[in-house]
Amino acid sequence: MKTSGFRKQSIEEVREKQAIKRKKLQSVAKKTKTPLKAKNKPLKARSKLPKLSTMRNKCDKLLTPIIKLQHPYCIFTGEETQVAHHAIKKSTSSALRYYLPNLIPLTNKAHMRLHSDEILWTGRLIKQKGMDWWDDLEERKNVYTKCDVHFYIENYERLSKILEDLKRG
Repeated sequence: MKTSGFRKQSIEEVREKQAIKRKKLQSVAKKTKTPLKAKNKPLKARSKLPKLSTMRNKCDKLLTPIIKLQHPYCIFTGEETQVAHHAIKKSTSSALRYYLPNLIPLTNKAHMRLHSDEILWTGRLIKQKGMDWWDDLEERKNVYTKCDVHFYIENYERLSKILEDLKRG
């Protein structure tokens, strides 16, 4: 039977060697004051980004307060705005998700009616807001938008600033 040429080590010997390596790395790290990897390479400092879903939810929560301040009354009933509706669905276009002209101020009741017959109410929206408004949305709808965490961070900062400005007056 052929042997590999390596001597078998006991568990105690392996642990002892690992402890010696660990001590060497720790002493080097103390001298350089930077954390080290196994081969004495310094680790790069990284800032941790928030989760994508967290940033998306934060952005989404800013939309209704902005619309309530910009347009205090429902576009159909004239009553106080309660919710912001996306004229072109979020699932259809990421580019329009936080585009404020795509958001329609509605009451909860008007919002439910709109979802019951979207074709009828979209026609009424176009009649009220104009064909130029609709053409602008249709043009922007097809713009490719990468929805990574940076997209949401940028939009959160932009929407937060808009909300602050609206609250100041």
